[in-house]
Amino acid sequence: MGFPPLNKLTADRALEGIGTDATEFYFRMDRAVDQIGQAFDSLAGMAASWSEAVSFIDAEAAANPGDADWQALLARKNSQVVDFQAMKTKVKAVRDAAIAARDA
Repeated sequence: MGFPPLNKLTADRALEGIGTDATEFYFRMDRAVDQIGQAFDSLAGMAASWSEAVSFIDAEAAANPGDADWQALLARKNSQVVDFQAMKTKVKAVRDAAIAARDA
C-alpha cells in the first residue's frame, strides 16, 4: 500500500489495511488447501471410474499372452497405474503439508 504512518490515525489505518490484506490471504490459502483436498478426493473417483477398463485389460492380456497388442496395452496400463499412484502420493503429501502449514 505504501503510505507512511505520519500520526496515530494513519498508523491505525495502516494496521487495519494490513489486517484486511492478511484476512484475504488467509482466505485464499484456505481455498487453495480445499482445492488440493478436492483434487485428492477426485483421484479416488478416477480410480473407481476406470477400474472396469483396467480389469478388462488385465484379463485380456492374461488370456492372450502371445498377442502383442494386448501385451502393449497391458504395458501402457501398467505405466499409467504407476504414474497414477505417484500422483496420488504427491497430491496427498502436498495436501497434508498444506493442511499442517495452514493449521500451524
